[in-house]
Amino acid sequence: MSRTEATGKPAPRYKAGQAAGGDGDRRPEFTELLAGVAFAGIALVGMTSLANNEYLELGRSGSDPGPGFVPWIALTVLLVGGIVHMLSVLRRAVVAGGFGVANGEFSLARLWVPALMLASLVVYQAALRPFGFLAASITFGVVWVAVLHWRSANGVRSRHVFQLPAEGAALAVGVYLIFRHGIQVPLP
Repeated sequence: MSRTEATGKPAPRYKAGQAAGGDGDRRPEFTELLAGVAFAGIALVGMTSLANNEYLELGRSGSDPGPGFVPWIALTVLLVGGIVHMLSVLRRAVVAGGFGVANGEFSLARLWVPALMLASLVVYQAALRPFGFLAASITFGVVWVAVLHWRSANGVRSRHVFQLPAEGAALAVGVYLIFRHGIQVPLP
């Protein structure tokens, strides 16, 4: 049943860039800003460690980028993402007139998804050698694409039976192609 049928009113239309979930019309919490600070801080600590580690340097010559290439890319993405997140939260706070008060919704029951993610990463790591990168990564990707889609509360339709496994497999195959053939990193 559509919203028009249920309420007799048409669904609201949103301007470009406006969140349909109501995120743009609420004050951001200060903890949202701290999340960006944490990501940027972790990236800076990692970059400092990489810069001071003689074994993880970037390649000096030739086509070999060196063992520090992928960590530098990952930490750069983390740093830029943390800064963009902080700027986004600050912009929302300025538009909304400041930071909101935490609504006290935290409970231990909400930690099952992160706990499941950590446990599945341990299983994934253990499965890499016996099953190989592609098999383990496709299984991991398919399961987590489905879990994250289910958590987004968008509902499950018949097309998702094919779409979600295809997305998980495409992610794993894409990573495999980039690492194995793009930057020639041997994978199990």
